[in-house]
Amino acid sequence: MELGSVLQFLENKTILVTGATGYLAKIFVEKILRVQPNVKKFYLLLRAADAKSANERLRDEVIGRDLFRVLREKHGAGLHSFISEKVTPVAGDISHEDLGVKDSSLKDEMWREIDAVLNFAATTNFDERYDVALGINTLGALHVLNFAKKCVKIKMLVHVSTAYVCGEDAGLILEQPYHMGMAKKGDEKIDINFEKRMVQEKLNELKLEDVPEKEITSAMKDFGIERARLFGWPNTYVFTKAMGEMLLVNFKDGLPLVIIRPTMVASTYKEPFPGWIEGVRTIDSIIVGYGKGRVTCFISGPRSTLDVIPADMVVNAIIVAMVARAKQHSEIIYHLGSSFRNPVTVSNLHDFIFRYFSEHPWINKEGGSVKVGKGIVLSSMPKFYTYMAFRFLLPLKALQLLNILLFKKYQDVYTVLDRRVKLVMRLADLYKPYVFFEGIFNDLNSEKLRIISKETCHETDIFDFDPMNIDWDDYMMNVHIPGLRKRRAEAWLIEVVDDGGCGCGRARLYGWPNAYVFTKAMGEMLLMHFKDYLPLAIIRPTIVSSTCKDPFPGWIEGLRNIDSLIAGYGKGSLKCFISNPKSDIDVIPADNMVVNAIIVAMVVHAGQKTSGIIYHVGSSLRNPVKLNLHDFSFRYFRKNPWINRKGARVKVKKLAILTSMDSFQAYVAIRFLLPLKALHLVNMLLFRKYRDACAVLDRKLKLLRRLTDLLKPYVLFEGIFDDKNSEKLQIASRKTCPETNVFNFDPTSIDWEDYMMNAHISGLVLWKILTYF
Repeated sequence: MELGSVLQFLENKTILVTGATGYLAKIFVEKILRVQPNVKKFYLLLRAADAKSANERLRDEVIGRDLFRVLREKHGAGLHSFISEKVTPVAGDISHEDLGVKDSSLKDEMWREIDAVLNFAATTNFDERYDVALGINTLGALHVLNFAKKCVKIKMLVHVSTAYVCGEDAGLILEQPYHMGMAKKGDEKIDINFEKRMVQEKLNELKLEDVPEKEITSAMKDFGIERARLFGWPNTYVFTKAMGEMLLVNFKDGLPLVIIRPTMVASTYKEPFPGWIEGVRTIDSIIVGYGKGRVTCFISGPRSTLDVIPADMVVNAIIVAMVARAKQHSEIIYHLGSSFRNPVTVSNLHDFIFRYFSEHPWINKEGGSVKVGKGIVLSSMPKFYTYMAFRFLLPLKALQLLNILLFKKYQDVYTVLDRRVKLVMRLADLYKPYVFFEGIFNDLNSEKLRIISKETCHETDIFDFDPMNIDWDDYMMNVHIPGLRKRRAEAWLIEVVDDGGCGCGRARLYGWPNAYVFTKAMGEMLLMHFKDYLPLAIIRPTIVSSTCKDPFPGWIEGLRNIDSLIAGYGKGSLKCFISNPKSDIDVIPADNMVVNAIIVAMVVHAGQKTSGIIYHVGSSLRNPVKLNLHDFSFRYFRKNPWINRKGARVKVKKLAILTSMDSFQAYVAIRFLLPLKALHLVNMLLFRKYRDACAVLDRKLKLLRRLTDLLKPYVLFEGIFDDKNSEKLQIASRKTCPETNVFNFDPTSIDWEDYMMNAHISGLVLWKILTYF
């Protein structure tokens, strides 16, 4: 058999991909679009209610991912038109006949044009509901087959399964098909139609009993495990995948069928770049848990091998297999793994993650480095149960007893811990067949494909899938674990952004003083990470105040940071001020500093493919405003007193300067708390006569404390903002810009005395008067 050119084979082909938002499917689509842009078209089946929803999923969950970074860099602004020409999103669902495609004209078009069908769609949850897993992994495979048979130009169906359809087999596991009804244990044959009827009857029974949805889910999960183990499979996932294979082999007729059985799929080895991963794959939960200090023991059989394969190698094998098997009418199975030719052991994994996290510790939520130990290796389930008993179950029983004695004082804590321990025990039960797996996957068919590819393919380097080429030490230490860590950081970031309870508590958990600066920091993280080729300049102004010159001095809208203090002092409401003697107040006028800097930065960076540049726009480094802000306010309001609502002038005095939070708390206690306590006492003696006054003062005091707590990081701020990038921009502007005076943003040109006394404070007073009327 000669393979010829893979790229030539892909040219002008139309390919249907199901499960298009899945991990391998995305890598497959990206690879072909990148190496063979002359592919005719992709139909991507996406679970969606309509075409609009399918388009949104394509944009957000496929093309919008970092995986497509290389394509974005290659096509630039033309990517959108390229994708529009080459990719058609299709709303559908493989658990329905005709893949749930409702548009009849689109369906006819697909049947006329499709050359190859790639079925990536699956639910990979080991603990999935039986009805869901059966609908997607088993009956879904049959629906894809029936759809492919209607395609008049069809050359093959490629079905992505899993190597672990072998169940708990040991020894050398061959690339052999499952024929209809084959069970792994017992004499009873599997009747898939009977399984389908049983699922429906079980659901009907639960609904008739008016069982809550949560309990139905739990019951259907248990039912799936029960049926899987009855026939010799360890969980619902591999059982339903095995039945899907049975249906394909039995009903394929003359359709060329390729079944791909990858082992544990890890991050990309090389393409489109090393270390890309999405979600937490099988071994990754162990790696992440260990790095975070949560996994302190490992369950592993002495003869166990971890069969790991990078995702891009799986995709390369799929593409080569498509070319090799086109028009071959018999089915063929390919194991894609490493255990037979280049194994990595559990012991190797322990060593990799210990060395990695010792050199590059995980940073916890408090900003501290997590120290990791070697970890305890438990070589049997009885040892695991003993470890769990001493480490968790006995302390939990002690807490339960204490809870009873103290009238359920710790009931919430006990409930949470009990739920977590039960979850760990269930997961251990589900994963037991894999941590003690003693099989080796023979890959004779895959090896034959590799040999043919090397001998007759023109693009061997582009489609490498030889596990012998993997240097596990380099891959784990420099590619996979760093890639996984990066992905977890991104997922954390998005999770925190999406968290509805993200406020001061969440901000302080991660080291920021309030929700405003925390969410702004996360916004910058997203911009820097996802900007790709787009020129990006980030402007970081300090405390923005009124205009200095343009369009006229002193224009302001709203109370800025320092303005509430100035206005409060002028009104006679503010008697004290918290300030660190070492602090500079970093103020910058809105117009000829911030806005001018933005305009000049726009001009300089237009079309520049920079890595993202940041400009501090402030005054603390080169023209600081010291504590003479107090002096400016005092002198201004002595000369120009505030007029209160009664028409009287407000007399101001020098402020009491409090240099620490301790002195502020003492001031508040003497000035407000003690009088308030006295008022509370009088209120009680006079039968709550002053109840309303007490409530008002209580509320005001709580507000004062909250505002002080929020502003504390700023009034006691000791930082100075380096503006080296802004200074370089100013120099470049002076040398090359003919309109330097029009776009001046040099803070050294500000005369703070003149600005404060004749522009800012007067502008602030005017704005307050205008808003009053």
